[in-house]
Amino acid sequence: MIKRTFEELEPYFPAGHFGVTCKRYHGKDETGAQKFWIGVSEFEPDGGADWAYDHKNESISCPPNEGRGLKNESGKPAKMLVIINYPDAQ
Repeated sequence: MIKRTFEELEPYFPAGHFGVTCKRYHGKDETGAQKFWIGVSEFEPDGGADWAYDHKNESISCPPNEGRGLKNESGKPAKMLVIINYPDAQ
């Protein structure tokens, strides 16, 4: 078992994101996971990512290469769990 805490994770900076801290818990480089990676994004108020999505309190599944995005208009910080499979995973 590999335990990782949010405080020990290194941030990364994906293109098209603003007002957000993104960190990976598990992946090839972090824990050796070969099929997918898991991360968390903390969006500050008015933070977001390109291509808006207007449905609050919903789970979103986006196929590869599909446009997507969001903006945190809540006035409070918001966390998003991110799970992405590696394209070459068997």
